[in-house]
Amino acid sequence: PLQIGFSTDLLEEADWYLADGDDPGTEPDPPVQFEFVAFHVFKDGRLYIGEEAHEIGAHLFAFDQRATDTALDDPQWSSVDTDVNKVKMFPDQYKQLQFAFTEPGSYLVQVHFKGHVRKERNRLTGAPRDWSPISPDGTITSPVQWYTFHVGPQADVGVTLEASGVSTSGSDKTVPITVTATNSGPDAAKNVEVEINLPAGLSAPAQETLPEGVTVNGCGVIAWEIGTMAAPTAPTTPTTTSPPLTFNATVDAGATGNRTITAEIHSETFDPDLTNNAASDDVSLGGTHVRAPSFPGVTRSIVEHAVTGAHAGDPVAALSPDGRALSYSLSGPCSSKFLVHSNGQIVLAANQTLDYETQWEYPLVLHVSDGVNAAGEADTSADDSTPVLIRVEDSETSAVHPTVTFTLSNPDPTSQPSLDFDRLVVGQSVNVNAQVNNLPDGVTPTYTWDLPPDWAGSPVHTSFYPAGAFRAGPETYTVHIKWQGGGITASYTINWVAASS
Repeated sequence: PLQIGFSTDLLEEADWYLADGDDPGTEPDPPVQFEFVAFHVFKDGRLYIGEEAHEIGAHLFAFDQRATDTALDDPQWSSVDTDVNKVKMFPDQYKQLQFAFTEPGSYLVQVHFKGHVRKERNRLTGAPRDWSPISPDGTITSPVQWYTFHVGPQADVGVTLEASGVSTSGSDKTVPITVTATNSGPDAAKNVEVEINLPAGLSAPAQETLPEGVTVNGCGVIAWEIGTMAAPTAPTTPTTTSPPLTFNATVDAGATGNRTITAEIHSETFDPDLTNNAASDDVSLGGTHVRAPSFPGVTRSIVEHAVTGAHAGDPVAALSPDGRALSYSLSGPCSSKFLVHSNGQIVLAANQTLDYETQWEYPLVLHVSDGVNAAGEADTSADDSTPVLIRVEDSETSAVHPTVTFTLSNPDPTSQPSLDFDRLVVGQSVNVNAQVNNLPDGVTPTYTWDLPPDWAGSPVHTSFYPAGAFRAGPETYTVHIKWQGGGITASYTINWVAASS
């Protein structure tokens, strides 16, 4: 049995709804809802969210604690029945739940309290009525707690990497590299893949020189598909080792100094220890080369098959001591797949596709400039840079891909009775409304608007933006929509016309 206990002991009873609490012998109505929300990752790696998770069948249940020889029935919570997903509790109550799983996989369970408050009473009887969520939009009233349950096989995969010194053959210089994958079990590891990243100054070998199952993608990353690695036969052989992958990386013309080669391993099977999933080795390319200080870099993630404008995690924002407007840019072998906005938010560019099975990491460099040099003169060159690694999250689902639609509305029909949305004139005002569609279930989005150039007003941080223009020409209004675990950026352009035209 897997059991977890929950208590409302710290809640103040006077703060919660007890409809019949003053009548002796009667049970008060449930004052608190203890609500579970579940996300289930199946053994095939597919992530199911929201309604789709309920449609695929019963795989996770929560029952009242009972003796192990008593049949489990009448679940307090079920992953299949949307009507059985709230465990109701009273203040000062303790409840222990017993979980049951019918399929292997990784289960993420989100827990939080939801409550209702008394809005008004009957003026004659004093009885409470019109109870509403404690917040107007029904959002949660306590911190969210996450639990992760791993059910089924586990495999501790690892990787080692060794780079030899530069080898010279005629005018060609190469670096021999050996990569080995391991599985310390206790079970077999399925769909094992290794990704090898070569630094600037080293190039991958030609595809035809690599063995079967090893490919070089468009960004120069070497992907090695191993497949299933058998479970170790402990204690005789505590670790299963793959045949090593050996290849020669080519030293680019003029490349010198020390370089770092990295490798990372992934498996579909749950890995209990991620500390050995990456390896690296340094190699000297010779010559005189003084390396400048560098940032350790930041990491962001984005789900595969994301739509245009999807956020790669949170913004990577720089500090502006003088309060100047900042501009950002990206570089790197695959930087064209992404864009960066004026708030440091990295998003997926238009007409780009991310496929975890093809490439799960994109190394970028983020640059920032405040538009001036130290003397205050115009200078758009980068003032600072930092490496940013974009990781692609594996997800087979195609159900949840949010999009944004824009509509315009007249904020003041009295003074603008004949507003033409297709021909907005300088000096007029209009509300730009951004609507996010196909959101994941149970999330509440927030909206943040970028200020267009020369706009002196303040945006309203909701789905509405009060737009205007000081002169004729196109103005672009950009909204960043965020929710727990995701986000999307979209823009709308209005071509304002002169009043006399």
